[in-house]
This record gives sequence, structure tokens and C-alpha cells, in this order.
Amino acid sequence: MSRWQTVMLLTLLGCATLTVADEPQKAVGETTTVDPLAREKAKSAEFFQKLDAEEGVRKLPSGLRIRMVHEGDGASPSSTDMVRVHYRGTFLDGKEFDSSHKRGQPARLSMTQVISCWTEGLQLMKTGGKATLYCPSEIAYGDSGRPPAIPAGATLMFDVELIEIVNRAVAPAMP
Repeated sequence: MSRWQTVMLLTLLGCATLTVADEPQKAVGETTTVDPLAREKAKSAEFFQKLDAEEGVRKLPSGLRIRMVHEGDGASPSSTDMVRVHYRGTFLDGKEFDSSHKRGQPARLSMTQVISCWTEGLQLMKTGGKATLYCPSEIAYGDSGRPPAIPAGATLMFDVELIEIVNRAVAPAMP
């Protein structure tokens, strides 16, 4: 029996795995594991490289990318305001992980209690505006994610509509 036939037989019996020709040869029964964090980071890097070439996408020093869908005409929130928003959160593959629309009502959120991607992105919007925020893991949930809903190192996309600033943070009065 040839080596190829032996490998095929062992594979069919579940005793070995086939290897791709350009992978290093492994011992019979040895499998390859890919670090999930490394896989997410690689997918994100490829995604952002393509996104950065698209017209209408603004890249900020933090890594946030934002695409304005509709410019609002109201005020912009500060980093300490409370806002009311409608949003839809998805992964790079388009799978939805959260949506205020599905809950049937806008979310009321404190800008101090959201991921930094949101804090930065919403401050660039005006009330009545809609935007897509592209959040690399470094300004979302980081390398640990938020299991089981958000995997480690995940880049997140949010379609956000800034409905209103509910509470404007008031600066302390000067003595």
C-alpha cells in the first residue's frame, strides 16, 4: 500500500488528518490548531485594508472608522452625555449580535458606559444623524472579548442613529 493510500485509509478511520501540501508534514494523528485570537486579528486586518480604500470612510488615530450615512442637523453629544439611539451591531461576517430595533425601542445610554469606539464615534455625529462605526477590538471589547456573545479580538460594526441627547452633562459652575 502506498503512503497516500495509508494516509487516506487512516483519515477515513479517523486516525489521522489530511494535510495540505504546503503545510509542514505532521505525524499521524497530529492536528493543526489555529489560535482564535490570531484568526480574528487576521480577518480584521484584511477587512480594514479593504475598507480604508473605500470612499466616504474616515479613519481616526484610534483605529475607529466611521461612514456617515446621513448627516444630522442637531447638537453633538459630549463624552459624558446620556443619549438615545437606535443601533444594530454585527460581526464582520454580517451576523447580528445586538439590535435595539429587535427590542422595539431605542436604547438610552450613558456615553461614559459604552465602549470607547461608541464614545468617540457618537461625538462625531449630530442629533438626527446616522453612521456606521467600524470598531477594531482595541476600542471595543479587546483581546478577551465578551464571551459568549463577542469573541476575543472581534472587530464590530454598528449602524447607529443618534436620536437625541437626553441629558447634557452640565459643567460645574466657576466660583
